[in-house]
Amino acid sequence: MPSASILYHWRDRVAAFAEMMRTAREIQAKTLCGLGLEMAMETTVETADLTHLRLNHTRWRRACWRRSAITSAPWRRRGRRRSP
Repeated sequence: MPSASILYHWRDRVAAFAEMMRTAREIQAKTLCGLGLEMAMETTVETADLTHLRLNHTRWRRACWRRSAITSAPWRRRGRRRSP
């Protein structure tokens, strides 16, 4: 399995790979929406706090993925330059 930095490198340089990553993220987002709906529908008074925590974490995780899909490679997001 390649490292995350290699994946970002490929995404930035290979248009077909970038499109495959976009498609995978869309599928992943739809899957998470389905899981969130299942969690919400199964919530009881006893599990409401735990469900709230899980849904918030799912939203946060998705937001992290979205930022990485929009910005360039991780080392550039942190303001560092990649060494040659």
